[in-house]
Amino acid sequence: MGGIGSGSYPRNDKAPEIERTRCLDVRFLRKNNLLKPGTSGTLRWSCKDDLLSQLHYHVGRDGIHVQHQDHAGAWKSTQQTIRFDYTPCHFGGARCWFLCPGCSRRVAVLSDSGQGFLCRHCLGLVHRTSSQGKRDRLFSQKHKLGEQIFEDYERGEGRLKKRGMHWRTFKQQLAKYRQLEQRLYGSSHFK
Repeated sequence: MGGIGSGSYPRNDKAPEIERTRCLDVRFLRKNNLLKPGTSGTLRWSCKDDLLSQLHYHVGRDGIHVQHQDHAGAWKSTQQTIRFDYTPCHFGGARCWFLCPGCSRRVAVLSDSGQGFLCRHCLGLVHRTSSQGKRDRLFSQKHKLGEQIFEDYERGEGRLKKRGMHWRTFKQQLAKYRQLEQRLYGSSHFK
């Protein structure tokens, strides 16, 4: 009894996952210099060259005004203003956050609710990893680490160190990768 993956079974009553929603991420906007007051533009979500949704935005000093057009049979449009909040950083400057229009919680990501953007708490969304079993989480960790350290990582295998990675870092990460393999497959895999 017990062991990896015990007690988990496929369920249909899982909470919706945040990774399956259209999200507005303040970190993405900051990284692409889209948070400067006066900035305007359009963000698009598409699948296989089919436009699913688009967001027209205008950034002000205290927030961002968005007009979201969603294609669910027919195009529908919603408008919303999302306020900003700032926290000081240890070495100067400030970090920008969204204030959720539903609960005023400080968040980095807001998800499309169909009526506007709200935080995952208001929408009852969970992260994909929280609904995975132990074995699936180990596989996810192994593959994520493999993609980070191997240049030629494919189908769970890799041999070449990523360019630019120090050998010391590579050896430390490779030891973690092997530990994950050991936990997944046991000692018989390495004989």
